[in-house]
Order: sequence, then structure tokens, then C-alpha cells
Amino acid sequence: MPWLLSKTAYQQLRQNSQVLEADIYGEKVLLKNYKIIKLFRTKSWFSSAIIYPYAWRFVKNASQLKKLNIPTVDIENQFYCYAIRRHGVIYALLEGIALSDLLTQNKPNIYQQLAQFIATLHDLGVYFRSLHPGNILLLPDGQFGLIDIADMQFKKPLSLSQRQRNFCHLFRYKQYHQGFNNFGWHQFFTLYNQSTEKKCFKAEKFINKLQNKRLIRL
Repeated sequence: MPWLLSKTAYQQLRQNSQVLEADIYGEKVLLKNYKIIKLFRTKSWFSSAIIYPYAWRFVKNASQLKKLNIPTVDIENQFYCYAIRRHGVIYALLEGIALSDLLTQNKPNIYQQLAQFIATLHDLGVYFRSLHPGNILLLPDGQFGLIDIADMQFKKPLSLSQRQRNFCHLFRYKQYHQGFNNFGWHQFFTLYNQSTEKKCFKAEKFINKLQNKRLIRL
């Protein structure tokens, strides 16, 4: 169960922290003593998050990823503060370089590793809706790890359409398309197909589909 915090206790928790992310509604991610304090706001009173808060999903997903041997954050605690109407989780900072930074460096091996990593996620039944280059880290041991994991489902086996939809989430971010253009879309999907247990992924057909949806431009 979440640790219940008073307003005073929360203020003590966040004291001397660094704000890493915030929006018009307030702080979202804090850093303190190499610990991340991640806050979750319920966006609507009609949301399923009233019954099943995003912080709980975050904790559960971290546990499930660990069972699948996919590197992710180590949860230390979770809390709820009524005074600020926020659920929160506390976890150790996951050291690594964001994929968003690596994709701008035009290193072919990164695209190969990414294709293989996504194939592994899909084969294990991980449907990561927040498949954003900022949420994938290259860890010091050379593996990829995942952060910001609240929006995730486990559906083994993933269908072909689910795999394709997951790629559509990734390719919405057009600032990274030039690197994929340089590496080669066909080569990327061929590597994915060679790395997955599901051998029916037709690269050319899916590339045409992405073009028709105006998600990529060759």
C-alpha cells in the first residue's frame, strides 16, 4: 500500500530537490540524492486512474519487466499526498544515455541494437505505449533499459497489428527520422524481422503503410 504523506512530510521529501520535469499543473519529476521522485496527477474524475492510479501501474510494470529480465527502474517506495492530490513513486536514478541523444549521432550500430531490442520486447509480450526515444536508455553495461513505464501492457503473444501500432508510436517523433533514413528503413525492419520469433513481418508492406499514414517520408 502507498505511504500516506502529509503536506509537511511531502515538503520535507522534496526539499533540496532538482525539478527535472514540470508542466502547467505542477512538478512531475524531481531528482534528489540520485533518487527520482515521480509524481502522477489524475487528469479526470472519470478516469480509470481513480481506481487504479498510474503510480500503482508504474510499480507493477517495473516488477513485471524485472521478471522478464528487461532492465528498468528499481522502485524504493510509493506514496500518496492528499494535500497536493498526487500519487508518487521513488526509485534510484537509472544511469544511462537517452536513445534520443544517440539517434542524433548517426551510429549504425544503435539502429541495429534498437531493432533487436524492440523485437525482444514484442516477443516477450511487452506493449509499451510510451515507446519514445527519451524513454529508452543505453545503460553502462551496453543493454537498453526502460523508464516512464506507467503506460504499458503485457499481452503475450503480441499480434502483428499490435507490433505495427507500437512502431507507429515510435515514429510519431519526426525529429529522429533523418537518422532512420540514413540507416535505411528497409534494413531496420529486416533486422527486426530477423530478430523476432514472428517471421511474418513484411518490411516493404509496412514501410508503404507508414508512408500512407504520413508517419515517415523516404
